[in-house]
Amino acid sequence: MFDTVVLNKDSFSANQRRFASVLNLIANQYYDSAVFYVNKNWSAEQIHEQLHPTIKDLCADSSYLPDSHPLKRKILSILGELGESETFDPKQPKLVYMLPKEYESKGGDSLPIHVPENEFIYVPETESIAARALEQKGLRSSTAILVLAAAGIEIALPNICFENTDADEFKKIKEILAEERNAYLRAITSMADEAYDRLIGENFNEIYEWAANEARFKIVPSVVRLEEKTSILDRSLLRRAKISFWQEGVPAIGAALSEEKSITKALAVNIIKLLSGSLAKSIEERRVPEATYILKASKLLRQNA
Repeated sequence: MFDTVVLNKDSFSANQRRFASVLNLIANQYYDSAVFYVNKNWSAEQIHEQLHPTIKDLCADSSYLPDSHPLKRKILSILGELGESETFDPKQPKLVYMLPKEYESKGGDSLPIHVPENEFIYVPETESIAARALEQKGLRSSTAILVLAAAGIEIALPNICFENTDADEFKKIKEILAEERNAYLRAITSMADEAYDRLIGENFNEIYEWAANEARFKIVPSVVRLEEKTSILDRSLLRRAKISFWQEGVPAIGAALSEEKSITKALAVNIIKLLSGSLAKSIEERRVPEATYILKASKLLRQNA
């Protein structure tokens, strides 16, 4: 999942840039200036589908909104336009992205458009992009592990971030840590593959406990080995790359809930069942909440470390 990371850090806060530097460290391919496009026809179709019955029922109640009211005619007109889009095609992707550097390298002669497949897309300020990316991909290994994260299984990331990721020193650090980085990616991939198999088999009651154990006993140790290898690197090299660490918790991908809220096992199982079930449907039937998973500093993982 983290082998290829796609984001646009231009509008990131300082804290979001720290998370991005962690992703940069572990990813083999990292693109930080992507331009995302949400298919407006898909958006219109979903708005029409979700709002049309409710608003139409309200409009049908003359005591609530008289027939002569101009707002009533306007609402019905807009809903009609949304439902009559001649350009809507369910075979169109819900989300695509473009890499400006790739466009420039081709001399601007063509527009290289990418449809999300197995990339990890990090767009913290625009939750709809992450949601549309999940709906576009459907249920596969790379989304199966995100379903688990949305259900409260926290997937640890290395507690290592760098301010100077454009420096040659940072590239050298990634090369030195290649073995540990790849071991972490293999652990993530293995968990994602098995998670997909278990979700396809609909083993919902067992998958939560299994995922919690995988995250704790396989992902966390691979993170620790990466951190330990980093700690013995040349200090001047790390200093020039401006290394820092989270003091407030362990960076992780987890549920889009505040630290004060907790997810019970029963709720987690329901979340897993609902999200995986939706992603397993045909693309026009997939529905994912705007906020599902986030990158955060996990206090829970720090306590268990």
